[in-house]
Amino acid sequence: MEENFAQIKARARALREEAQAIRSSSSYARVVGVLSGLGFLIAPGIKPLPTSKVELEEAIAIGKAVEPRILEVLPAAVLSFPKSFLHIEKSPENFKEVVSALKCGKAGPDFEGVSFKKLREAANRPTKNGRRKLLAERRIPKTFRFSPEVIDAMKEQARRRGSDYTTYIEMLIRRDSGLS
Repeated sequence: MEENFAQIKARARALREEAQAIRSSSSYARVVGVLSGLGFLIAPGIKPLPTSKVELEEAIAIGKAVEPRILEVLPAAVLSFPKSFLHIEKSPENFKEVVSALKCGKAGPDFEGVSFKKLREAANRPTKNGRRKLLAERRIPKTFRFSPEVIDAMKEQARRRGSDYTTYIEMLIRRDSGLS
């Protein structure tokens, strides 16, 4: 019994040392710094790096090894700031499915032990710096075909109200459907 306890204690010590080595690495500081700079994490002691880029595989590896918060916010960060991550095309298939489901507003799979519900909450959580729109507030582009006289009437009504076409059409729909 004492041997088992000693083995468990030695294993725990080794894992703690491994996690500490990863936390003190430059790649950990870079990944957490980028996510902190984009407003997804708060990390005291790590300089925010909002304009840096990071390897997506590296971020996933660090999230798996020592920092589950990274895995929780990573799909939202990739969805909002894809240019901050290198080699997104090489990401695992289930990661691509999660990002696609978040983008479409559908239910999706869990990712590396983090439930999809938590991933969606992270995607809809406002960032401290306000650099991105929440998924629920994003506008979805649609194309409509109107006759020339309807276009002219819309132009005139939008001009009278001091707005653009989209705002005018949204106002009409909200009024007619009882939305706030």
